[in-house]
Amino acid sequence: MHKILLKNRNIQTFVCFLCIFFFISSCKETGIEEPDLKDENIIINCPLNNLSTNMTNITFWWESIEYAEGYQIIIVYPNFTEIQKLIVDTNIVGNKFNITLSPGQYEWKIRAYNSASKTSFHTYQLNIIKSDDLTMQSIILLSPDDYDTTNNTNFTFNWEKLVSAYDYRFTIRNTSPDATQILSVVLDTNSIDYVLGEGAFEWEVRGQNNTTNTIYSTRHLYVDLTSPNKPIQLIPANNSSVNDSIILFSWDRGQVSGSSIYDSVFIYKDASKQTILRSLKTITATYKDSLGVGNYWWDVVSYDKAGNVSSPSDLNNFTVK
Repeated sequence: MHKILLKNRNIQTFVCFLCIFFFISSCKETGIEEPDLKDENIIINCPLNNLSTNMTNITFWWESIEYAEGYQIIIVYPNFTEIQKLIVDTNIVGNKFNITLSPGQYEWKIRAYNSASKTSFHTYQLNIIKSDDLTMQSIILLSPDDYDTTNNTNFTFNWEKLVSAYDYRFTIRNTSPDATQILSVVLDTNSIDYVLGEGAFEWEVRGQNNTTNTIYSTRHLYVDLTSPNKPIQLIPANNSSVNDSIILFSWDRGQVSGSSIYDSVFIYKDASKQTILRSLKTITATYKDSLGVGNYWWDVVSYDKAGNVSSPSDLNNFTVK
């Protein structure tokens, strides 16, 4: 009798595995896991095909395709039949790509892709006309990133060169508490090294020639050199006893005057911190857990967005009974 039951269980297990296998196989065959993109078409918003413009700062913009993981865009000079120069061949996650192009004739193509398929390439023509008029142009800033938050003080500011610009006006100002200009200089290169102190800053660049200039391109920067305060535990209190249930951990960060903060919470089985039971990050100054009966120790370390680290909190002990 037991042998028959065991045999039936084995048969049921085998049938279950077969069902799972065929279900997964059918999902792959029907495209449930990754939809097929081969019949999709990308709608181009700009630049329009065969566009002729004196704008050298070009934004390529297209409509997103559902289930596409990214887009491959290729730009060549002057065309794909007689390529003299590959300008760019890159993969884009979003649906926009900015680049500064020199005057000349270009062809570009784009396709969408995911891990299982891709659309066909579609090719377009673009003509950049040389002009000394910079009034409708703009500078593409490269680094640092806009709203970069860091504890670094040494910076290299970079931007793309602009055809017909003889030089560049670079300006940086402190935006807190008042807009105070720190530096304004004319450069014949497209980069500058500069050392900043702590504070919030705005930097901008414009291209210039003898008759016209571009509008300013602007980015923001925050330098935070101040470490977060040492966290102070609130509950469970040191040497306290709590019931064996959901335990609330809470601590005080003090006044946050710098960049945004997150905390790492550590719970140990011993006072020497050799056995770590929990190690986790949280953006709130609270945490809930269920640990079971026993003695525990815990502490907290705070970090800010700029990369500064606080001193560890005191190592507090509590007992779950």
